[in-house]
Amino acid sequence: LTGDDRDLQAFQILGITHIYRQLDTKNPSDYRYTEKYFNKRTFGKIEVYEIKKDYVLPKIFLSENQDDAEVSFRKINPSKYVIKIDHLQMSTGLNFLYTIDKNWNLYVDKKQGYSCDVYENYEIDFKNFTDRFSGSNSKNIECFDKKTESFFSSISDIGYLFRKPVFNETQKVVYGYANGWVIDPEYIKENFTKDKYHENPDGSIDLELSLYFRPQSYFYIGLIISGITLAGCL
Repeated sequence: LTGDDRDLQAFQILGITHIYRQLDTKNPSDYRYTEKYFNKRTFGKIEVYEIKKDYVLPKIFLSENQDDAEVSFRKINPSKYVIKIDHLQMSTGLNFLYTIDKNWNLYVDKKQGYSCDVYENYEIDFKNFTDRFSGSNSKNIECFDKKTESFFSSISDIGYLFRKPVFNETQKVVYGYANGWVIDPEYIKENFTKDKYHENPDGSIDLELSLYFRPQSYFYIGLIISGITLAGCL
């Protein structure tokens, strides 16, 4: 890192939004971040540089230009996200800014009247990003999950072991470290019944996806086996 605005691309790729500088050390870091990209605040001996909202990427977003598309997502727990894509018109990339791992799988869910309590609203304009980034100027919304998922609800995710993921063959590395898939609305129409998506008058579709880290199911199975074994010893 250079300590100036040239660091912005690295922060965008890694999902870093705040940089901290401690002033009371013998040789404090020399940061030269400007007001063009950063808001600066001082709390006693700590300086905080916050990347301005227009230059922050959401955790999940589309990578082709579909201006009518809208993506909302909610983090259920560290191993599961729920994603809703509205007005998906054509095959497009879906990016997940988390270290690449083939165990992250996408599943098509039944339409469940997805509701969103807005946590963060991203109006992405990719003109604000370096040439390394390309993407849709669509609306991206991060939702806040008011309900804490219970243990028994999480255990039900074992069922993902018996479901077929979609678009696995398209998964690739994006931005040098993160996960990317190609989402094809025509594949959804040809392979799923209408209870799994909604087709709009213009031919675009609305659908809900789960993004799930498959090894978590094996962890839950291990817990169940351990619990049964412990109960048998009592």
